[in-house]
Amino acid sequence: MTAIIIKKRPLGLFLFILFYSFIWSQTVSDIHFFGLKKTKEYVIKREVLHPVDVSLDSTLAKADRDRIDNLGIFSEVEWKAVPLENGSIVLQFNVTESWNNIKGAMPMYTEEYGWSVSGGYIVKNFRGRNQTLELGGSLGGQNTYGFRFNDPWIFGDHVSAELGVGKSINDHLFLDVVKKVTSLSVSMGRYFGKYIRSKLEIEIENKVFEDEKNYYKTKYNYIGLIGSVGYDSRDLYSNPGKGLKENHVFYYQIDQDTGVKNRFVWNHSFSVFHSLIPGDKKLVLGFNISNQFSLGDTNAVWMDYIGGSYSVRGWKMPSRDLYQSGKQPFRFGHHWVQSSIELRQVIIPKHATKYGNEIGLDFGLFLDVGINAIKLNNLINQTPLFGTGFGLRIPMPMMGALRLDYGWAFYKGKYVESSFHLAMGHRF
Repeated sequence: MTAIIIKKRPLGLFLFILFYSFIWSQTVSDIHFFGLKKTKEYVIKREVLHPVDVSLDSTLAKADRDRIDNLGIFSEVEWKAVPLENGSIVLQFNVTESWNNIKGAMPMYTEEYGWSVSGGYIVKNFRGRNQTLELGGSLGGQNTYGFRFNDPWIFGDHVSAELGVGKSINDHLFLDVVKKVTSLSVSMGRYFGKYIRSKLEIEIENKVFEDEKNYYKTKYNYIGLIGSVGYDSRDLYSNPGKGLKENHVFYYQIDQDTGVKNRFVWNHSFSVFHSLIPGDKKLVLGFNISNQFSLGDTNAVWMDYIGGSYSVRGWKMPSRDLYQSGKQPFRFGHHWVQSSIELRQVIIPKHATKYGNEIGLDFGLFLDVGINAIKLNNLINQTPLFGTGFGLRIPMPMMGALRLDYGWAFYKGKYVESSFHLAMGHRF
């Protein structure tokens, strides 16, 4: 009888082969991009931090997807792992380019100035390099014309530059004067790591405030020095599900005429976001607190106000009649502190249509509170203004989101008024 000898292979060798095969099957051998028509490939490639020849990390891939989406030039961004015959995978990003051009005229609306006809040449993704070029103006509620160019990555790692020049002539919102502004500004910005951002800006401005009969006229010629530093760890800028954003802006206005109209302003904002229910139809709780403190020249033309879509909602935008009546002086001042809580529910996740634009729908509930004062030492003694309500957010090309809010205003525990707000972008 012939003996059959079966050689037993070491168990360790078998496990090694199995482990090696599994690792190789998850190895990213290359990264591909699809859907680019105008945008240069390096614009999105520099946002991708997932390395090749390593195992796929879905957390890194999703973070890369979010960074590409945060460029603001795509209606939709997706990632997926595509297996190859050799067992490795390709990390693939599919993008749909959004509408990024305005040529001609179109209606525009802001709560402060109302309706205007805006025309000219506006390109958000100029030359496919994520640069912004604006040349044109507006007539109606806003009367402006000018030029602006921005490059978010002019050289190095997230080193940005911006140049702007323009002129505007508009009625002041609540003072009985016309505001005429001519300005030239130059700025440079830089990222430090993934989350810290900084920016330095110099502006030269001429501002004239005068009434229609030229009985009153105040003229300012000044150099503005603006510095900002912030931290931003939000996953998605258009509709954050997690992370925080904090920003400090310091503005020093140097009077060139008499030297007595100098002014220093500090603006600060802190926001935090948390997903109560994650996923495509996420439920997000957001909180913001912000402030403005102004030192130096206290002319009424520099006063700010509370109310409107970017302040305490439910309160209508102030008017000249309201200001002159003196009925609500607590809404006007040089110093303010405001806070807001929002609950945002995604109803229809943002996605691209066959025409290239984005579509989606969010529902939100909000509670706003704010105080305002002429003098800083009186700020803490002010009675808070409250506003609460609900709204819808609709993704829009170039503008981020169209926001429709309806709110009710309260002061000293009593209902005051209600207001509908139409605005672009989130309150925070």
